[in-house]
Amino acid sequence: MTATRRSRTRRWRRKARRALTGGNLAVAAAVVAAGLAVVAVVTPASTPSAQAGQQLEATKDLEAGRTDRAGRSASVSARPDTADRPIYVALGDSFAAGPGIPDRRGVPAGPFAGPCERSSDNYPHLLARRLHLDLTDVSCTGARAIDLIQESTPSGAHVPPQLDAVGPDTDLITVSLGGNDPEYLNRLFRSCVAIAVSDPLGAPCRSRFGALVAQTAAVQLSRLRPTLVAAYREIQRRAPGARIVVVGYAPYFDGEDRCSARIPLATGDFAFVAEQYARVITEVRLAATDAGVDFVDPAALLGAHDICSADPWVNGRAGYGAEPYHPFATAHEAIARLVAATL
Repeated sequence: MTATRRSRTRRWRRKARRALTGGNLAVAAAVVAAGLAVVAVVTPASTPSAQAGQQLEATKDLEAGRTDRAGRSASVSARPDTADRPIYVALGDSFAAGPGIPDRRGVPAGPFAGPCERSSDNYPHLLARRLHLDLTDVSCTGARAIDLIQESTPSGAHVPPQLDAVGPDTDLITVSLGGNDPEYLNRLFRSCVAIAVSDPLGAPCRSRFGALVAQTAAVQLSRLRPTLVAAYREIQRRAPGARIVVVGYAPYFDGEDRCSARIPLATGDFAFVAEQYARVITEVRLAATDAGVDFVDPAALLGAHDICSADPWVNGRAGYGAEPYHPFATAHEAIARLVAATL
């Protein structure tokens, strides 16, 4: 155990002692059991040259800790019922936000629930309830790594930088970012779906876009890992005593055509698209390793319940319970248990 980790462990034990002194045994047990985490995920980019420049500037900004609002910080008011609870901040994109997941009233988290489409039953909320944490959830659908330090505008709204919610007193941070930074990935999927009807049993997308994708991916993915590493280090700088846990992505389907009704790709393009997602998933994992932060890998857990399985935990192109191609509540419950077990 490194000196930094020992310091964080001592900090948790002090929290536990305070909780015990106050008679809150449930909180104390949760504190002792937890080591706390930050989940990180990052998203794809657009044209090779333009996106490379954007990602390079994003990396420089993150390394320098620059924001568009000098000196601005999020004020998280301490409520009487949470005063002794460890402070937990959830950062990330839609993988953490849980768009479309119904709340306890059965109302799905959509645009009417706020510009970030954040569900109250996503894995950060479930984890906070399980471990009795004081949660501030700033995850936001569509977020990129740069949105940690600059204002974003989903649906025209003005959303503060996510790191405004992080401070020296933060105990646990989860991060799910990276999937939206290389824009080519989401554009590729939409393009492959659009041309699938031209040759449903072939590989029209690979044939038409294979060379361009290889060139674009080489540029955008080369920037993804350093951008994420810079993001994790900026989180460490702002919350030096926090346990940071990056929650990785899971493949939503494998390379075989097992459910074209749920994922409308041509038979030969399943493998082509799955390969690209796998590359992003790998870069997110390696970035966590390079930055020396904890990593939780949901791939094995969710892989048995992908979109094409008999018991899918991820939505396909249509259906109630989550936005298309996003995890259902069952997946968020499993991720929350996985992170809790890691802590």
